[in-house]
Amino acid sequence: MTQVHQSQIKWCGLCRHLSGEFATAARLYSEAVALLAAIAPNRPPQEYNRLRHAAEEAKRRSELAGLAFEQHLESHHRTAAIAAAATA
Repeated sequence: MTQVHQSQIKWCGLCRHLSGEFATAARLYSEAVALLAAIAPNRPPQEYNRLRHAAEEAKRRSELAGLAFEQHLESHHRTAAIAAAATA
């Protein structure tokens, strides 16, 4: 599989913004899960529940950011398809 470096892709400003938001949200989710897994066994149930809820919220934010990014990319694909059809 050929890797494409991000600098080789021409992204609009919103694509760059949304991809950054998605990357940040995914990283924060990953960190929340890692923290939960690392310290949960040694914490009281109330603190575990707080950490679990924080991880669930981070997951929700990551999913929403990913969805926003995907929907924006789809809008580019639709626009390209319309432009291609118009020139055919």
